[in-house]
Amino acid sequence: MAELPTAPDVSTRRPRERVWRQVIGAARELIETGGYAALTVDALVATSGISKKTVYRWWDNRADVALDMIAEAFGQPDAPSDGPVLDQIRHYLEAEARYLSGSAGPVLAGVLADAQHRPALAATVEKRYFTARRSGLGALLNEAAREGMLSATINPDLTATILLAPLHQALLTHYPALDEETARQIMQLVLHGISVPDSA
Repeated sequence: MAELPTAPDVSTRRPRERVWRQVIGAARELIETGGYAALTVDALVATSGISKKTVYRWWDNRADVALDMIAEAFGQPDAPSDGPVLDQIRHYLEAEARYLSGSAGPVLAGVLADAQHRPALAATVEKRYFTARRSGLGALLNEAAREGMLSATINPDLTATILLAPLHQALLTHYPALDEETARQIMQLVLHGISVPDSA
């Protein structure tokens, strides 16, 4: 069983503990008091006492900092790593729904909204957030295909995107409901289809 990356990917380029603690602590303080919009690099520098040069040495932009803060503060979605593979896919989506509807959700919503207008932030979010989630879910879809539970011709990356997209829409627009029942319905629709079975 492949290990599944299920949370915003924490950079392997981790700075010294003092820098990490001060920057991530300042990011959390700013977000808790003023929301994601309050997390500017200038505010981060002023609050953390870490120079802008040092911040940019370790993080590309404020979305990069926010994703590390989310992982540090809220951990990972609690997705199981054993049992029947289709159950694992369902649990993965349910865990994602719980995670997005919890404390991490509003911060992630701010990051995703911000990325729509800033190409550099969009690239960071794609690399550090969406790629990890598609990879984790895609590994399970690949396994299901190998076991004959899904078509061998599926595109796991695209299928993972289709499964996850409604949950992120729900996070941003509050529709559909961001809960486990929605996650189960998404899986039913995508993996079992909505076409009428051939009666011939």
